[in-house]
Amino acid sequence: HRRQLSLERRSIATGGQRSSQYSEAGLMAHQLEQVGVPAEKIIKEEQSTNTRDHAMLVPPLLKQHGVEQFVLVTCRQHIARALEAFRAVGVDPVPSTPDVYVRRGGALEMYLPSRVALSVSERMMYDVLGWAYYKARGWV
Repeated sequence: HRRQLSLERRSIATGGQRSSQYSEAGLMAHQLEQVGVPAEKIIKEEQSTNTRDHAMLVPPLLKQHGVEQFVLVTCRQHIARALEAFRAVGVDPVPSTPDVYVRRGGALEMYLPSRVALSVSERMMYDVLGWAYYKARGWV
């Protein structure tokens, strides 16, 4: 069984076009290729514009390719809402977060304002508000 999984591994790059001429899926697929994922193993889903769309559009692609179990990869702040959005449509992915935070400087710097800390706070607040919105809509 393990051998079959390794032969059939695929990556699904998701995300529609936002402000650039390229879709998020296209950019993600390019990055996957840059780290050695063969292009023929990358499936692009280029219609979604939010997490709910991802949860609605990815499962049919998985089914089309015979995938029953998959790993959902997203940032630490977003994983809980994304996981629940996928579960709400009847799939139960394995969650994974690639984030690695490296603390630089001394102990005191951890408590001082910084651009990085503000960015992390902004992403966290975005997801907290997103979670509330998804709850209100009945999407999670």
